[in-house]
Amino acid sequence: MTCSEYIATYAERALTTMRMRYLSFFYDTMLQDTLLYLRLVRSHMIYFLDLITVGSLLLLSSGNFAFSLRRLMLRRLSNLSSSLTQ
Repeated sequence: MTCSEYIATYAERALTTMRMRYLSFFYDTMLQDTLLYLRLVRSHMIYFLDLITVGSLLLLSSGNFAFSLRRLMLRRLSNLSSSLTQ
């Protein structure tokens, strides 16, 4: 297992634990999006800095900034999925 795969797996476990603790609709949805992103990172080895950036922003996010972060993540996932299907 490479370093980035290990970190992606660890981050996924941490986010799953957070999801179990915070069951509000918004955080549940945001964590699901993040878990999907981490699975794509682990399976397709996207740049390691992307993982750190998303993780850092997720931990620092709150209020309106969190909604902006979610939009950004969904856009990145959309771009990633379209590039993988081409």
